[in-house]
Amino acid sequence: MKLSEVVEKLNPILRGWANYFKSGNSKQHFKSIDNYVTYNLTIMLRKKYKKPGKGWREHPPA
Repeated sequence: MKLSEVVEKLNPILRGWANYFKSGNSKQHFKSIDNYVTYNLTIMLRKKYKKPGKGWREHPPA
């Protein structure tokens, strides 16, 4: 599965979560979801290009 396909499937789900939970005090939850998604997509890129390690230098979270 290509990265663009993963992003296409993941974006509506994350958007739905954001719309559902946007009221109230949800900043910390959004931050943790963002960190989780960023971490897993970075790991997926590392596996795709068969590179060792976590890959924060080549694919920083920003």
